[in-house]
Amino acid sequence: MDVGKHQETYLPKYVAKVFSEYTEKDAQIQLRRFPSRIPKKVKEVKDELDPYTNEARAYHCIEMSCTSSERIYYPEFHGVITDLGRSRFTYGFINPRAIVLEPIRPKLASRRILAAHSDDTCGIWNRLNILGLLSGFELEYYHSLFHDRIRRLLVLHRLGITHGDVRDDHFRLPGDFHDTVLYDFSHSYTFSPVMPYLVNFRPPRSLKKISENEQAMVEQQIFERAKNLDFRDHLEKTTGLNPTAAVDALFQSLEDESLDLIILRVHFRPDAFSMPSVNSVFPFLEDIRPKDDQTWHIRRGRLLKSYEAVWISSTTNGSGQTDMSFVSDSDYTENSTGAKRRYLLCLVPKEWGVEGVRGPLMSICSSLPRGAHGCIKTRIDLQNHD
Repeated sequence: MDVGKHQETYLPKYVAKVFSEYTEKDAQIQLRRFPSRIPKKVKEVKDELDPYTNEARAYHCIEMSCTSSERIYYPEFHGVITDLGRSRFTYGFINPRAIVLEPIRPKLASRRILAAHSDDTCGIWNRLNILGLLSGFELEYYHSLFHDRIRRLLVLHRLGITHGDVRDDHFRLPGDFHDTVLYDFSHSYTFSPVMPYLVNFRPPRSLKKISENEQAMVEQQIFERAKNLDFRDHLEKTTGLNPTAAVDALFQSLEDESLDLIILRVHFRPDAFSMPSVNSVFPFLEDIRPKDDQTWHIRRGRLLKSYEAVWISSTTNGSGQTDMSFVSDSDYTENSTGAKRRYLLCLVPKEWGVEGVRGPLMSICSSLPRGAHGCIKTRIDLQNHD
């Protein structure tokens, strides 16, 4: 059964986030409003507070210091523009500076797969459990959402960057339910040996204190979402289930559920070639849900621990030829040729055994139609590809 086929349309490769000028006069006004504790020149204050400089500095640091597995936590950075002329603007104010980024959209093409976490003892798990409102699947969903967001934050903090504006809608686009990347570094601060005037537009504090505060903000945001049952509400809205049916889907026994092979097309490499987190894989399951089975994705999300992950790399060269190979953390190599690379996440039921299905897996993935987001196959389908 092939599902998730969509007609391909042209989409721009880049987006320019424009910034207005932050002038020395702006810096002088700020200094009068909040005098510096240490002598600071106006130019130094301007450099510290300019949102464009803050964001460009953060992206440059990410680009230079992060591994490819960490860079997926943020939008792809393609450089800066400092001299946008008047002719580039058809209306409105002229903003001469821009940061060129990957265009993030509320679609699978912008979503990342993150590895499943292994920490079941953190404070938010206990807080969520005490609520007494959530099914086991909802608990795991919010727990993985917390870990996925914290992972993005902690890489920044390790680089000496504090985000400065950790809001729920800076992990997911406004109006979108699922996360994409952590973005908007206009309030960020990149630590250096120079004593700062302000850090994240606030009185200076240590990196450790700010890191603890930003992590606590993420925890509280997710706790509030869980308390409001926003995941359950999302399931009701997207499936058309009434509240009673949604609760049944979350709590009913799955003891007799038969499993199928799930193959998902992913545009970006994961942070680890292993089992995905519930939070990051769920929108992919949601997208390929069979039209005649409203709760398939919920049941598969609940049964995720009954699967093993196999990753396949799909590379298409300039001539249109595609090469596929199994890929893992130990044998992954950076793509230095400019060839288009995509990935296929194959979720194989543990009871089937991974080693015996590698040949059919490659055959199925090779025959996946262009534009398909994935497919669902039975064991009989798999045997037919032997």
